[in-house]
Amino acid sequence: MKGSISAMNKKTIVYAAVVMLVTVALLPACRDKKSTGLEYARNMYDPIAYNQDQPTDKKAIPSFNGQTAQTPPPNTDPIGFDRYELPNTKEGYEASATVVNPTTLTKETLLEGQHLYKVFCSPCHGVKGDGKGHIVELDKGISGVPAYFGAESTSSRGGLMKDMPAGKIYHTIVYGLNAMGSYASQLTPTERWKVVAYVQQLQKQ
Repeated sequence: MKGSISAMNKKTIVYAAVVMLVTVALLPACRDKKSTGLEYARNMYDPIAYNQDQPTDKKAIPSFNGQTAQTPPPNTDPIGFDRYELPNTKEGYEASATVVNPTTLTKETLLEGQHLYKVFCSPCHGVKGDGKGHIVELDKGISGVPAYFGAESTSSRGGLMKDMPAGKIYHTIVYGLNAMGSYASQLTPTERWKVVAYVQQLQKQ
Protein backbone atom coordinates (compact mmCIF):
# COMPACT_ATOMS: atom_id res chain seq x y z
CA MET A 1 0.00 0.00 0.00
CA LYS A 2 2.81 2.32 0.97
CA GLY A 3 4.57 1.51 -2.30
CA SER A 4 1.57 2.47 -4.40
CA ILE A 5 1.10 5.72 -2.48
CA SER A 6 4.79 6.55 -2.93
CA ALA A 7 4.51 5.87 -6.67
CA MET A 8 1.44 8.11 -6.89
CA ASN A 9 3.28 10.89 -5.06
CA LYS A 10 6.22 10.61 -7.46
CA LYS A 11 3.89 10.83 -10.46
CA THR A 12 2.14 13.83 -8.94
CA ILE A 13 5.47 15.55 -8.38
CA VAL A 14 6.57 14.86 -11.97
CA TYR A 15 3.27 16.14 -13.40
CA ALA A 16 3.43 19.23 -11.23
CA ALA A 17 7.00 19.92 -12.32
CA VAL A 18 6.06 19.58 -15.99
CA VAL A 19 3.08 21.91 -15.56
CA MET A 20 5.28 24.48 -13.79
CA LEU A 21 7.93 24.36 -16.51
CA VAL A 22 5.34 24.81 -19.29
CA THR A 23 3.74 27.68 -17.38
CA VAL A 24 7.08 29.42 -16.88
CA ALA A 25 7.89 29.01 -20.58
CA LEU A 26 4.54 30.40 -21.70
CA LEU A 27 4.32 33.34 -19.28
CA PRO A 28 6.76 35.63 -21.18
CA ALA A 29 4.83 35.16 -24.42
CA CYS A 30 1.50 35.86 -22.70
CA ARG A 31 2.81 38.99 -21.00
CA ASP A 32 3.97 40.79 -24.16
CA LYS A 33 2.14 40.12 -27.43
CA LYS A 34 5.05 41.60 -29.42
CA SER A 35 7.65 39.41 -27.73
CA THR A 36 9.41 36.77 -29.80
CA GLY A 37 9.90 34.69 -26.68
CA LEU A 38 13.18 33.49 -25.28
CA GLU A 39 16.24 34.02 -27.47
CA TYR A 40 19.01 31.45 -27.45
CA ALA A 41 22.62 32.54 -27.93
CA ARG A 42 21.78 36.09 -29.01
CA ASN A 43 25.47 36.85 -29.59
CA MET A 44 25.55 34.29 -32.43
CA TYR A 45 23.42 36.39 -34.76
CA ASP A 46 24.07 39.92 -33.51
CA PRO A 47 27.12 41.08 -35.49
CA ILE A 48 29.95 42.56 -33.51
CA ALA A 49 31.17 44.62 -36.46
CA TYR A 50 29.31 47.67 -37.72
CA ASN A 51 26.86 47.26 -40.61
CA GLN A 52 27.92 49.29 -43.65
CA ASP A 53 24.77 51.44 -43.46
CA GLN A 54 25.09 51.97 -39.71
CA PRO A 55 26.70 55.07 -38.18
CA THR A 56 29.84 54.54 -36.11
CA ASP A 57 30.86 55.92 -32.78
CA LYS A 58 32.98 58.99 -33.55
CA LYS A 59 34.80 58.66 -30.25
CA ALA A 60 35.57 54.98 -30.76
CA ILE A 61 36.71 55.35 -34.39
CA PRO A 62 37.44 59.05 -35.00
CA SER A 63 39.02 58.44 -38.41
CA PHE A 64 35.68 57.09 -39.73
CA ASN A 65 33.96 60.42 -39.04
CA GLY A 66 30.73 58.70 -37.98
CA GLN A 67 30.32 56.72 -41.21
CA THR A 68 30.85 52.99 -41.56
CA ALA A 69 30.89 52.91 -45.37
CA GLN A 70 34.04 54.76 -46.35
CA THR A 71 34.95 56.26 -49.71
CA PRO A 72 37.65 54.11 -51.35
CA PRO A 73 41.10 55.70 -51.65
CA PRO A 74 41.80 57.48 -54.95
CA ASN A 75 43.00 55.41 -57.93
CA THR A 76 41.93 52.09 -56.41
CA ASP A 77 39.62 49.41 -57.81
CA PRO A 78 37.59 46.77 -55.96
CA ILE A 79 38.94 43.21 -55.99
CA GLY A 80 37.89 41.52 -59.22
CA PHE A 81 36.90 44.82 -60.86
CA ASP A 82 37.73 45.05 -64.56
CA ARG A 83 38.02 48.66 -65.65
CA TYR A 84 36.76 49.51 -69.13
CA GLU A 85 38.96 52.31 -70.35
CA LEU A 86 37.04 53.49 -73.42
CA PRO A 87 34.68 56.39 -72.68
CA ASN A 88 31.01 56.64 -73.55
CA THR A 89 31.62 58.96 -76.50
CA LYS A 90 31.53 58.69 -80.27
CA GLU A 91 35.32 58.52 -80.26
CA GLY A 92 35.28 55.79 -77.62
CA TYR A 93 32.75 53.81 -79.62
CA GLU A 94 34.80 54.07 -82.82
CA ALA A 95 37.98 53.11 -80.95
CA SER A 96 36.25 50.00 -79.59
CA ALA A 97 36.19 48.53 -83.12
CA THR A 98 39.77 47.32 -82.64
CA VAL A 99 39.07 45.54 -79.31
CA VAL A 100 39.20 41.75 -79.73
CA ASN A 101 37.02 39.32 -77.80
CA PRO A 102 39.38 37.64 -75.28
CA THR A 103 36.96 34.73 -74.72
CA THR A 104 37.88 31.43 -76.34
CA LEU A 105 35.13 30.37 -78.73
CA THR A 106 33.93 26.98 -77.53
CA LYS A 107 30.62 25.14 -77.44
CA GLU A 108 30.32 25.93 -73.72
CA THR A 109 31.03 29.62 -74.33
CA LEU A 110 28.30 29.84 -76.95
CA LEU A 111 25.79 27.94 -74.81
CA GLU A 112 26.32 30.27 -71.87
CA GLY A 113 26.27 33.29 -74.19
CA GLN A 114 23.00 32.02 -75.65
CA HIS A 115 21.48 31.67 -72.19
CA LEU A 116 22.56 35.15 -71.13
CA TYR A 117 21.34 36.58 -74.44
CA LYS A 118 17.90 35.01 -73.98
CA VAL A 119 17.62 36.42 -70.46
CA PHE A 120 18.87 39.95 -71.05
CA CYS A 121 18.69 40.69 -74.79
CA SER A 122 15.95 38.62 -76.42
CA PRO A 123 13.02 40.54 -74.85
CA CYS A 124 13.80 43.34 -77.32
CA HIS A 125 16.17 41.90 -79.94
CA GLY A 126 14.29 38.60 -80.26
CA VAL A 127 15.45 35.05 -79.68
CA LYS A 128 16.59 34.86 -83.31
CA GLY A 129 18.20 38.31 -83.20
CA ASP A 130 15.60 39.66 -85.63
CA GLY A 131 14.63 42.68 -83.50
CA LYS A 132 11.19 41.20 -82.78
CA GLY A 133 11.30 40.37 -79.11
CA HIS A 134 8.12 39.85 -77.11
CA ILE A 135 8.32 43.39 -75.67
CA VAL A 136 8.37 44.81 -79.19
CA GLU A 137 5.49 42.54 -80.20
CA LEU A 138 3.40 43.54 -77.18
CA ASP A 139 4.07 47.28 -77.40
CA LYS A 140 3.69 48.46 -80.98
CA GLY A 141 4.94 51.88 -79.89
CA ILE A 142 8.46 50.51 -79.54
CA SER A 143 10.38 50.78 -82.78
CA GLY A 144 13.94 50.96 -83.98
CA VAL A 145 15.18 47.76 -82.33
CA PRO A 146 17.69 46.49 -84.89
CA ALA A 147 18.16 42.94 -86.12
CA TYR A 148 21.68 41.56 -86.04
CA PHE A 149 21.54 40.35 -89.64
CA GLY A 150 20.23 41.43 -93.00
CA ALA A 151 21.37 43.96 -95.59
CA GLU A 152 18.69 46.43 -94.49
CA SER A 153 19.46 46.35 -90.75
CA THR A 154 21.67 49.29 -89.86
CA SER A 155 22.97 50.74 -86.63
CA SER A 156 21.82 54.21 -85.56
CA ARG A 157 25.52 55.09 -85.41
CA GLY A 158 26.14 53.92 -88.96
CA GLY A 159 27.09 50.66 -90.61
CA LEU A 160 25.33 47.35 -91.06
CA MET A 161 24.48 45.41 -87.90
CA LYS A 162 25.79 42.19 -89.44
CA ASP A 163 29.21 43.81 -89.86
CA MET A 164 29.43 45.30 -86.35
CA PRO A 165 32.71 44.15 -84.75
CA ALA A 166 32.90 42.50 -81.33
CA GLY A 167 34.35 45.58 -79.62
CA LYS A 168 31.46 47.81 -80.67
CA ILE A 169 28.90 45.26 -79.47
CA TYR A 170 30.73 45.12 -76.13
CA HIS A 171 30.84 48.93 -75.91
CA THR A 172 27.08 49.07 -76.45
CA ILE A 173 26.46 46.47 -73.73
CA VAL A 174 28.58 48.47 -71.29
CA TYR A 175 27.03 51.89 -71.92
CA GLY A 176 23.74 51.21 -73.68
CA LEU A 177 22.39 53.18 -76.64
CA ASN A 178 19.18 55.15 -77.21
CA ALA A 179 16.36 53.33 -75.36
CA MET A 180 18.67 50.47 -74.43
CA GLY A 181 20.19 50.92 -71.00
CA SER A 182 23.59 49.80 -69.77
CA TYR A 183 23.98 46.15 -68.77
CA ALA A 184 27.30 46.68 -67.01
CA SER A 185 25.75 45.99 -63.61
CA GLN A 186 23.88 42.86 -64.75
CA LEU A 187 26.69 41.16 -66.66
CA THR A 188 30.30 40.67 -65.65
CA PRO A 189 32.96 41.47 -68.27
CA THR A 190 33.38 37.74 -69.01
CA GLU A 191 29.62 37.30 -69.40
CA ARG A 192 29.43 40.31 -71.73
CA TRP A 193 32.05 38.81 -74.01
CA LYS A 194 30.16 35.51 -74.08
CA VAL A 195 27.03 37.41 -75.14
CA VAL A 196 29.10 39.14 -77.82
CA ALA A 197 30.33 35.76 -79.09
CA TYR A 198 26.76 34.52 -79.38
CA VAL A 199 25.54 37.73 -81.05
CA GLN A 200 28.26 37.31 -83.67
CA GLN A 201 26.83 33.87 -84.44
CA LEU A 202 23.42 35.52 -84.96
CA GLN A 203 25.05 38.03 -87.34
CA LYS A 204 25.93 35.18 -89.72
CA GLN A 205 22.31 34.36 -90.54
